Amino acid sequence: MPHDRVRRRLELRATSERVRLFEAGELLAEHVRSYDKGARVEDPAHLEALRAAKRQARQAGGMNRLRHAVPASVALLEGAARRGHNLGSAVAGLCRLLDTWGPETVESAVATAVEADTLHVAAVRQVLEQRAEARQQPPPLAVRLPDDPRVRDLHVTPHALGGYDLEDAP
Repeated sequence: MPHDRVRRRLELRATSERVRLFEAGELLAEHVRSYDKGARVEDPAHLEALRAAKRQARQAGGMNRLRHAVPASVALLEGAARRGHNLGSAVAGLCRLLDTWGPETVESAVATAVEADTLHVAAVRQVLEQRAEARQQPPPLAVRLPDDPRVRDLHVTPHALGGYDLEDAP
């Protein structure tokens, strides 16, 4: 059955040879009937439509995240799209940089790349690495957190360490 028809009232019509699925008289799917126990009958076109919908949802989720955390990314992605770049890989790359470097640092690097009209992730990465090298700091290591807002948005308040000092220390 097509993925976009899940949880709807559908009509199933079966003969000894075929199974057909309808919605409001419209034929949605038709398959050879299988009498094998546990057999899966799948239409490759339905599976590809599901994959495409999932890809689009992932990309839209990443774009929304970037739009909020790195507003300058909108201009970079629009320019990249006009030049025919792969937006899916650009969004994924910018999200990885965001996870690694943080929103303020990536925002500044994206703005620099947009000003220089270098509208691709490699230019943003180069700006970030050049700035870290100028400060004589190694690039940060990526921290992989679960995609759970309770973990990803957790804020930890550091405590004063003065109470741990020894008064009799040399």
